[in-house]
Amino acid sequence: MKVALIRCPSSQGELTKTSLSQHPINLLYIAAYVIKHGHNVKIFDYEVENFDIEKIIEFNPNIVGITAMTPLIKKASEIAKDIKTRIKTIVVVGGNHVTALPKETLEEFPVFDIGVIGEGEETLKEICDGKLLKDILGIVYRNGDKIIVNNRRPPIHNLDSLPFPARDLIDMKKYKGASTPGLSREFLNITELFINRGCNWNLCTFCASKLTHQKFRMRSIDNVIEEMNECIKKYGINHFTIDDDTLTTSKERTLEFCEKVKELNITWDCDSRVTVDKEVLQAMKDAGCKKIAFGVESGSRQILQKIKKGITTQQIKNTFKWCKEVGIETSAFFMIGAHPDETYEDLEETNKLIKEIKPDFITASIAVPYPGTELRKQMAEKNLISNNNWEEYALYNTLPRWRTTNFTSEELLKIQQDMIKSFYMRPSYMIKRLLKIRSFGEFKYWLKAFGGVKKTIFKNKDESKDERIVYKK
Repeated sequence: MKVALIRCPSSQGELTKTSLSQHPINLLYIAAYVIKHGHNVKIFDYEVENFDIEKIIEFNPNIVGITAMTPLIKKASEIAKDIKTRIKTIVVVGGNHVTALPKETLEEFPVFDIGVIGEGEETLKEICDGKLLKDILGIVYRNGDKIIVNNRRPPIHNLDSLPFPARDLIDMKKYKGASTPGLSREFLNITELFINRGCNWNLCTFCASKLTHQKFRMRSIDNVIEEMNECIKKYGINHFTIDDDTLTTSKERTLEFCEKVKELNITWDCDSRVTVDKEVLQAMKDAGCKKIAFGVESGSRQILQKIKKGITTQQIKNTFKWCKEVGIETSAFFMIGAHPDETYEDLEETNKLIKEIKPDFITASIAVPYPGTELRKQMAEKNLISNNNWEEYALYNTLPRWRTTNFTSEELLKIQQDMIKSFYMRPSYMIKRLLKIRSFGEFKYWLKAFGGVKKTIFKNKDESKDERIVYKK
């Protein structure tokens, strides 16, 4: 079978060029697995390429697989429709949206023939092999006028059994932005890496990770080091962004990774919970860790408890202090409206925390009530969601089509813009970043990054988003 795997254009606009340009590792995992079993695969990544249907038509795939999170599900359907008007093919959609709403997705978008629920490697391979759809676990499909949802496929137990992502299918020169804020391909040769699947905490009310991955699993450290060595030797990679929900799930395992990665003479960054201790942070620094991103979400103890984050403000303060002491840069993720009942007082606690912990970077997003999350259920029960225009379910650059108990959509957007502006547009912050620049590539990156931040802050609302939003009482 000939298989075209497609990533849709990003919904993040200018931010994709400055801080969100990543290799499509999930698609490359699926591609590698399907290729291993005898099929011909091409990747079409429209985050970094202009959409060109002629290239797909020329390839003439038997199967088109499109990955789409909630904000891009409509765009995925439009791409599928364009392709189907030109060639006869089977369109398979995957990603968190169809996993959360399998039957509803195929009902809403008739152009999709099959939906993959959860992890895609084994499922797409069986579709390509021509196995009867009724016998394939983890799919939703059409049978005449009926939509059939099959039983879930168990998650892949042995992650070491998977081939490494097929990075040779992409043109790495097209990925010019940063993999993560502060670490850009302008001055580093970066690829992304997954060491685990899922989250060992799996309770946060705003997250739908448990829907896709079901349970937490880990690759062996030796298998990870083997992939890193391949990337270094084959592609000249000198920095890895470890994209797991959290790297530091086990102290013993993290220390083992640090000990073995030291021998590679590369740098890396990762995400972590603030439950890490100073000994581990020092080991990470010694092993080449440049930056850690922490999911802080809020400075309010009350909100942290309500969103089931499982951390305390004291843990947050300790961890950021220890990172400064060992010399690792930090990024803090914050959410505005993480719980529907968040108040001005809660947000003030967040602002106080930012000033106290002094992260090197922040990400301030409006919490999105994605399908399958507890947050969506909470907001729906309070009639806070105005509609299901999925393309507007984005973290940035969009006026939300929902509100919280205490804030309108417009107020949520202004709070987000003010938080980003007050952090990044301080003269002291900009001077600090400029003084750290050591190359022309870094200068180019920061010039683009500050431009992207300004566009996010001062972006004018589209006329289509200026209309008054009416909510059910």
